[in-house]
Order: sequence, then C-alpha cells, then structure tokens
Amino acid sequence: MTSFAALLVAALGTYALRSGSVPAFTTRTLQDRNAVLLRHAALAIMASLTIASLPGPAGNPQVTLASSTALAVAVLVARRVSDTTAIIGLAVAAYTLVNLIAP
Repeated sequence: MTSFAALLVAALGTYALRSGSVPAFTTRTLQDRNAVLLRHAALAIMASLTIASLPGPAGNPQVTLASSTALAVAVLVARRVSDTTAIIGLAVAAYTLVNLIAP
C-alpha cells in the first residue's frame, strides 16, 4: 500500500468516526467537570501524538525518558492553557532539554 493510499484510508476513517460521533452525543449532556476535562483532552492528545512521533536515539519513534517527560509536561500544561501551540511548543522544549541532559 502506498503512503498516499494509507493517508487516504486514515483520513476517510477519521472523518467517518467523527461524523458518526457528533449526532450520537448531541442529545446527551455532560456534568460540568467532565465537560472541562474533555475540553482539554484534545489538546493533550495532540501534544502526545506529536511527542510520540519524535525520533528516539536510534532514529525510530520510541518511548524514552525524554518523550515520557514531554508527555507529562503536555498534560500538565493542557490543564492550565488552552493554546495548542503553547502546549506542543513547551512539550517539544521539554523533550529537547531532557534529550540533551540524559540522551
């Protein structure tokens, strides 16, 4: 399967899941606490996906001390800030710093 075909299948699958979930949740109400948690979940997920895709020491994506620390920073920052750029930027900065200190 070519890269383009894989990208197309992933995009169509994501679209189908998202478009199907919106009508399913329009009739439900969430508690205030859950609504606040879900508002920040997407930001933390985006940051964690960014960090998980960064290359490790061998050049392949893998879980390292740097990626684990960056993920923790992303989650903690997402609890306070709702700016995606700031969350990912601070997480990547933490990744770089820890990778320089303890490769």
